[in-house]
Amino acid sequence: MWALISCSLFCLAGSFDVTIFKNPMEVLLDTAVRLECKITNYGSDTLNLDNLAVQWLFSYKNMTKKEIYVFNGGKHISKKAGVRMSDDLLKLGDATLELLRVQFEDEGQYTCAIFITPSKVEKSASILVSVKPRVSLSTKHFTVVSGSEGSVRCNIIRFYPQEYTIKWVKILSGSTETVVNDICTGVPVPDKDGTFNVSSVIRIEPTMVDNGAIYKCEVRHKTFSSPWITEAKLTVKEPEKTSGGVIAGAIIGTLILSTLAFAGLFFVYTTRFKKVSPKFTKISKPATIRHQEEALISCQVIGFRPVKISITLWVKRSEQEKKKIYCWSNTMLKNPDEEANLLSNGKDCCYESFTPNFSLTSLNDGNFTVNCVIKMWPDMYSDNGMELTFEVQHETLSIAMEEKITLEVVGVPPKISDILLPPRIIHNELVSLACSINGFKPKPLKIIWYQLWGAGNKKEIAYLDKDTKRLLETNPSQTNKFNHYISEMQYEDKTYSVISVLNIIPDIQEDMGIKYVCEVHHEATDKVEKRETKLDIKGTPKLEQIQSVPKTPVAGESLKLSCRVNFFYPKTIRAEWFKDNEQNPLESEDSEPMLGNNALFYFTSNMTTVATRKDVDSKYVCKVYHESLTEPAEIHWVLDRLVSAPKLMEIEIDPPSPEAGKSVTLSCKAYDFYPKENKISWIRGFDITGQKFESEDTEQDLSTGLYYRKSKWTFIPTELDHGTEYTMEILHVETSSKPQRISRMLNLKGIPSISDIILEPPEPVYGKELVLTCNVSNFTTQSITTSWLKQNNKIYEGITNQGPDPDEGGCYRFSSSLKLVPNAQDYEKEFSFRVEHMKFTKPIVKNAFVSFPAFSPQVSKIKVDPVSPQVNQAVSLSISLSNYVPSGITVKWFKKWKPYTGTVINSLPQVAENGLFSSISKIDFQATLDDQKCEFRCEVTHEETKEIQEKDFILCIRDGDDDVVDEPISDEMKSDDEAEDMDFVSDIRCETENPKAGQPVTVACTIKGHPMDSTHITWFKGVYPYEKEDVVKKIALPDGSFKCALTFTAEKEDDGILLQCDVMTEMDPISKFFHLKLS
Repeated sequence: MWALISCSLFCLAGSFDVTIFKNPMEVLLDTAVRLECKITNYGSDTLNLDNLAVQWLFSYKNMTKKEIYVFNGGKHISKKAGVRMSDDLLKLGDATLELLRVQFEDEGQYTCAIFITPSKVEKSASILVSVKPRVSLSTKHFTVVSGSEGSVRCNIIRFYPQEYTIKWVKILSGSTETVVNDICTGVPVPDKDGTFNVSSVIRIEPTMVDNGAIYKCEVRHKTFSSPWITEAKLTVKEPEKTSGGVIAGAIIGTLILSTLAFAGLFFVYTTRFKKVSPKFTKISKPATIRHQEEALISCQVIGFRPVKISITLWVKRSEQEKKKIYCWSNTMLKNPDEEANLLSNGKDCCYESFTPNFSLTSLNDGNFTVNCVIKMWPDMYSDNGMELTFEVQHETLSIAMEEKITLEVVGVPPKISDILLPPRIIHNELVSLACSINGFKPKPLKIIWYQLWGAGNKKEIAYLDKDTKRLLETNPSQTNKFNHYISEMQYEDKTYSVISVLNIIPDIQEDMGIKYVCEVHHEATDKVEKRETKLDIKGTPKLEQIQSVPKTPVAGESLKLSCRVNFFYPKTIRAEWFKDNEQNPLESEDSEPMLGNNALFYFTSNMTTVATRKDVDSKYVCKVYHESLTEPAEIHWVLDRLVSAPKLMEIEIDPPSPEAGKSVTLSCKAYDFYPKENKISWIRGFDITGQKFESEDTEQDLSTGLYYRKSKWTFIPTELDHGTEYTMEILHVETSSKPQRISRMLNLKGIPSISDIILEPPEPVYGKELVLTCNVSNFTTQSITTSWLKQNNKIYEGITNQGPDPDEGGCYRFSSSLKLVPNAQDYEKEFSFRVEHMKFTKPIVKNAFVSFPAFSPQVSKIKVDPVSPQVNQAVSLSISLSNYVPSGITVKWFKKWKPYTGTVINSLPQVAENGLFSSISKIDFQATLDDQKCEFRCEVTHEETKEIQEKDFILCIRDGDDDVVDEPISDEMKSDDEAEDMDFVSDIRCETENPKAGQPVTVACTIKGHPMDSTHITWFKGVYPYEKEDVVKKIALPDGSFKCALTFTAEKEDDGILLQCDVMTEMDPISKFFHLKLS
């Protein structure tokens, strides 16, 4: 029913219409009936049920409407037994409500309200419940003696409504007449099931002429399409002859009648002419008298005689004089059964809210009774506490007789529904919160909307009462975040209904977990009620355009399509890729959804395929499924252009064993490329040749539609060309801005060829054996000299040579290996293999740069010697640095957070057994009493890795006379509180439990003794400072200190990252460091 949000605020007239069942509709008790309600002119064959709400309301005789059935956002809510609605019909625009078994209480008006956001249409119609009567005669054939009396009874039972007609018809000798005399029809008597029963009797005194007459009972009722007729046949018999006994009986009867007549005259005298005083019955009133609701107040003036009497009605309202509002007298009546007229003489005129109805009745005993009935619609502001007086004047009374009653008029409190929400609440999209307040009177009402969070934190948003209407913004930047509207309706029974609608633009960061409360105050009944709700906000995925890598797809090569999906919440999401109209999804790979700074997730879905020319004009579709969507979001990409990169065959050399001074031809073929345009070049070493070469025209392979091209280069090599790399390249701009290349080394017969240096293992490890090998081949004489060098210094140990040995074509080969165990001193050192031969004008050198990793030192705890120093005793503080490479480190000592001014002794780095460096740093000084509880700090910076490590130590000095020795406290032993007491800047702490990649992480430190406004703080992530102010916040604490917090979204690469906080005051700057560990 969330569509009520805009029921009267955003309606767009004419967007659709509704037809409802005929009015009124007659239905029979205990039958099933369909209350048709159909949506027309909607503009589509089917409806989206997520945007549809249906509300059925019922009222009886203009009383307050009540809700009996609701369809909202796909859910059915029945508030009355025996009603139902069909989902399938709803999709077709049919909101028909089915009553499975109609009862009397179902009679009344039904309203069908259809909400299709943002429009509303409602229609009303009534049903009338009937029960078809059963009609029967007491007999189908009866016999009466001529001159005597007989009767027939017509019974009409279990009918509804009460209205009916009955007629008796006599048929004799083909003649039909309606009987109007000698008929006694009773008053309809209600049965316990709500139906009525009645009987009609016809009295007949037939003669012999009436023999064979037919008497028909014709009954008309709204449930009969034509009169219901039942009949009985009359047989008349001749009377028997009269005897003497009969005559004697007649004489006796006459004497009896004379006696009775005398008694009757006496009775009439005593009952008709004797005067009797009137009496009041107790005034009757409803148990509860409600504001502007019909109330009947009645009493009787009974048992008086003679008939002349007058009755006056007086009212006395609070702080007002008693006023006469009505006067009745039986002299105003034309006959005793007529109703009185209202007194109409200016100020004595009956008040507008009163309708008196007085009636005089004559009783069988000769007395009279006046029924006094007052129908009123009281107003609680004027009639509450009013005194109503009945005053009677009669000739038997010496003073007027009175009967009083005091009225208590109350209001009707509102019934408040739960706050209605749409089925989906989307981040940054307008949503309406609707609170329905129904069936109250009188009208004055106060409505307050506010936010509620935490331990009773409250912020008012909107306020409305009879005098004031205001909208309170939460902050100046949210000018358009809230809007408030109301829709109100008054019913015929003077009750009101109000829909209070708070429009908001929800934000996940601001509104998730916040309660929105609607508080209603009804002044007349002092009733206060609240309804609250939490927003389940979702972010709808936004799909960026699909990107392809490469931008121009290449046939036969990998094509990667990527679709980035932004701004969704919650995290769970699924993406599928489809090609053309295929039903089965393609294989794809999705990145892990990451949480952005806006508290919404994003991720990228990737699909990789190998495109062929058959795939041109194919459409690739990415579909995204998320709970915020009613149907998957999708975006497509069309492969409208496909190119094919050239493939290159191996360069052929002719002859296979070329010699210096003799012609040689290099040839190569490029094939399977598209489109046709290309450019071929030949390169010697790194220079494009200026010599002529031959390239054939580009031709097309008709079987594949792709192109190929051949090229060759003929030249006469010299000895200088030996070992030179020759390359053919083809530039195919449609597939790459860089040319495709293939190379081949030109080795001339008789000139040595030298391989690159081979490492085993390929990735060397400190302290583990490493072998470097270089091979020499294709030389014609054994006179060859080789050597190994490190940083151009010759190596003499660890060398193993194999050969020269004979090779193919009368040449020789040779292999040399260098075996060593590398250590930290080999970091970034270059190894070389040098070859000297008679064919070389200068030595040939092959270089190998062995790559080793850098390691920051492992720093020990600060050690003190002696362990328990005394005053004036020499003290040494030291740390050990181990397992680092290269050797470049900087060690700084601090005393009381100021640089240590004494001598710092740093030993030279030494190579340990594991091949890495180790060293020691220490300071020596004479202990004094001032050094008691003094904090020392050692800061170690590794220049290569840029890592900074710190170790703290608190020195405990004992006096020579003391027996108790305080143990020294290192940074691993002291508590956080003690550390903070020794320093105005605390260590950095991570306030986020189990920090993870993709989620916000907060780290913070506390600063004491310095003003928050004048203290400058800079945070660093690695070596980069944070420039954005919104990620760094200063928070004042109750003890006068303040906390500085950094909040950022961690990435996977941040695991182990060094965070730094620099605090600048009027004193020296302080830096704190923290290594972030992600879960």
